[in-house]
Amino acid sequence: MKNHPKVSVLMSVYNDAVHLEEAINSILNQTVKDFEFIIIDDGSTDISVDILRRYEKQDSRVKVYTNESNIGLAKSLNKGFLLSSGEYIARMDADDYAYPIRLQKQLEFMEAHKNIMVCGTSMEIYEDRSKFMVPPTTHNAIAAGLIFETNFYHPTVMFRAKFIGDNQITYPEDYKYAQDYGLWVKLLKLGKKDIFANLEEPLLKYRTHPEKNRKKYFNTQTSFAIKTQISALEIFSINANEKVLYDLNFSSEYLTLDNIKKCNSLLEKIRIKNIQSKSYFYKELKVAIIRKKVSLFRRCEKKSFYYPYMKLKARFIYLINRKIIKSIN
Repeated sequence: MKNHPKVSVLMSVYNDAVHLEEAINSILNQTVKDFEFIIIDDGSTDISVDILRRYEKQDSRVKVYTNESNIGLAKSLNKGFLLSSGEYIARMDADDYAYPIRLQKQLEFMEAHKNIMVCGTSMEIYEDRSKFMVPPTTHNAIAAGLIFETNFYHPTVMFRAKFIGDNQITYPEDYKYAQDYGLWVKLLKLGKKDIFANLEEPLLKYRTHPEKNRKKYFNTQTSFAIKTQISALEIFSINANEKVLYDLNFSSEYLTLDNIKKCNSLLEKIRIKNIQSKSYFYKELKVAIIRKKVSLFRRCEKKSFYYPYMKLKARFIYLINRKIIKSIN
């Protein structure tokens, strides 16, 4: 009988030669040794393939698969799901760095919590090591948050492979970006309780590439994220307007009173549906809505006659809900 590894580490590569060796070495130097490293080269035109083949010759755990052309991240990762033979599947990106104890920490947690199907972690920002990204840690907080944003950091995530296979979960292949968000919402819509978790400890260094012009990327990513949020709101039978979702969840601009009213109207619909549906993450979604309202009212145009009122309203909402807000993580 063939022995399967405990973990399949899954990485897709496309012209990532600059940081590739550091990323690969960070996985090969994990304290956990029982893993296979599935690497999909997605039609790279730089020296990425040469680097990958060298590692494949040096370490039998490295298994390189080459796409004949660039098919995109979602299709490459779905291919990787099918190729993985481990009990767990851990994601990794080709320009990040995994702490040596990353796999060990996640394995220990998931072995101790058999109900957890997806486990992410916090991250350290590579370019600013004093900055950390810390997601919500409990299932209910993660699930509620997915209505408004992604609450997993994709390259930190570990899946329970059987759960992914049994539920035929795949990345949405029509997404150019935000594929992970699309997958999280697919999982959310299964309606399963207590399957999500994030470890508060940072176990990955994440590159943000501040030297690159990310405006075009941000705009495209945002359009796919909004598509995902429209899908998420189907849980409550709510039809949301794309512009309203953009203003509410992505825009950093001050808003007109009319736009604030439209955003608040959507939040009220979600609040009412949350009460009516008695969702298992009712309390956490209630808090997420409160936080959104506070943020929304603070963004009223300063030139507006209603600006002082909106500022006071935001403060009042926060103060009367401060205790419940601080209780959710």
